Amino acid sequence: MRSLYTLLLSGLLSITAWHNICAGEKILIGVDTLTNSSAAGDDILTTLKSRLENSFARNEQFAVIADRAKLVEQSKDAAPDATVIGIRGNVLSVNLTSSYFTRNKRRYIRTFCTIEMSVQLCDMKSSLIRESKQVKATSTPIIEASTRSSTTVSSRRASEINVRDFSSTEAAAYYDALQKAVDETFELLINKLYPLYVAAVSNNQIYINLPVPELLKTDSADTVFEILQLGEEIIDPDTGRVIGRTENRVMLAKLHHIDKNFAIAVPIDGHDNLPLLRKELDIYHEKAAQSTSDSAEIHPPFLARPLPDQNTAEAMKNRFRRH
Repeated sequence: MRSLYTLLLSGLLSITAWHNICAGEKILIGVDTLTNSSAAGDDILTTLKSRLENSFARNEQFAVIADRAKLVEQSKDAAPDATVIGIRGNVLSVNLTSSYFTRNKRRYIRTFCTIEMSVQLCDMKSSLIRESKQVKATSTPIIEASTRSSTTVSSRRASEINVRDFSSTEAAAYYDALQKAVDETFELLINKLYPLYVAAVSNNQIYINLPVPELLKTDSADTVFEILQLGEEIIDPDTGRVIGRTENRVMLAKLHHIDKNFAIAVPIDGHDNLPLLRKELDIYHEKAAQSTSDSAEIHPPFLARPLPDQNTAEAMKNRFRRH
């Protein structure tokens, strides 16, 4: 029997090869277009673009192209296996709310901000929208002592004042919400380009590849993974294109440990399917080891998808999903 190290290394190498083939070794990315339909001033677009580019630049998987014209040019000249992603977004609303209250004879101000925007990931080579999401980011209410005499509640939109005129709490709430919107956009991109797969199984532990460390954070202790067996390809009857694969949930596993290149999870439901995982992974590793030129046809058999809410697990069983 092969050692855990051999199993894990084999799994990670096989899946790494799969990612390189599917996504290309060089991922070019930039902000394609940003628009503002909210009541906020257009300064938000400059800040949003800068923070998005900074998020991408901190990860070595991406080569960031700051100029849109160059992004379009690169998409035309890119190698066949290269991926060129353009981020499109529209800021839908920005709401800043401050409320004043008294507690123990002291006055306080509570401030929070909500930013809502639509985000699209565009394949710049084909001009197809690969993923879209409605992002709603709300800052945690920030409370500090207030010297104002008012005890009423005030609510105003960001456009009614210049960002430079924000109080310290208003600025903190605004930029906190803005950064959360950026983080959600980055998470959408990473999850699209780098889905998580089961790499190995040993001693009732599930080893999940981490192609990008940021996919899981150190405070993700309560993360529950839905382990999905991937089945037949789903063909769009109109275009004939492969738009996904059937998914069958075989297990739930809770995050136990995060390493540099992989995470370890332990089953909390579906323990009886561990032999199935071992069998299918052995078949996959053998095929991947024997195949070279046609290895793009070999798919990792099990997807590990973090559940947004453990209570939604039953609703997600045996479903189709485009990805």
